[in-house]
Amino acid sequence: MFKKFLIKTARDAGKILLKDYGKLKHKDIQRKTNLELVTKTDLKSEKFIIKQIEKKFPKHSILSEECGLIDKKSDYLWLIDPLDGTNNFIMSNPLFAVTISLAYKGEVVAGVGYAPRLKELYFTEKGQGAYLNGKRIRVSRENKLSESILLFCHGHKRRDYQEVTRIYTAFKMRCRSLRQLGSALLELGFVAAGRCESLMIDGLTTWDLATGVLLVKEAGGKVTDFHGKEWDLKSTSIVATNSKIHNKLLPTLKKISKQYGKPE
Repeated sequence: MFKKFLIKTARDAGKILLKDYGKLKHKDIQRKTNLELVTKTDLKSEKFIIKQIEKKFPKHSILSEECGLIDKKSDYLWLIDPLDGTNNFIMSNPLFAVTISLAYKGEVVAGVGYAPRLKELYFTEKGQGAYLNGKRIRVSRENKLSESILLFCHGHKRRDYQEVTRIYTAFKMRCRSLRQLGSALLELGFVAAGRCESLMIDGLTTWDLATGVLLVKEAGGKVTDFHGKEWDLKSTSIVATNSKIHNKLLPTLKKISKQYGKPE
């Protein structure tokens, strides 16, 4: 029911991103906070996506990164990140995407992520698997932490920066590689596609993660918070893995999370 709409909307939003890619000027970039930037392209993409949803599903609620919540008191909630990887986009790094997902009664049921410069489109639907450019994808089978590629990301609060430095220190010498790509959708997509084994994040928001979480689950992976509780729309941390190394990460993540306490 929603597949064609999600894919078409994401592709069309991707075209908006490509028009500005590599062409932004200083005046096109603003600060939301000391550590967060927003561009005119974020806003154009968001405006387009919201318009499409309101035209097709006028009674559905919408939660988007820049405009916040449009509450229609509906069981359906659309979650939008119109430009995931804004900093990458600003410096002409191709690792950016548009991501749109749909939740029903608090559970994510479908999602799309489109990286237009990479020409990669991820789609997933609850109970129907995860797909990259129309082909079924699955998580890796690697079960050794020492041979695993781990990804990490973080939010924009002071505690998030403090915490992620501990995560980096704890795992850098224990795995094959530890990296930050700068786009949560693509990082989760890489886990789902078996390109790497895990993503660890604290402090990001629901719209950044919803599509990617479902991708990993539908690809056979496991997703919890840092304390091992199943991830949901209210979770403040996330560890997504191929399931085989999940329990090798949790003890350390629990310890680090406990040290820094709950997010402000």
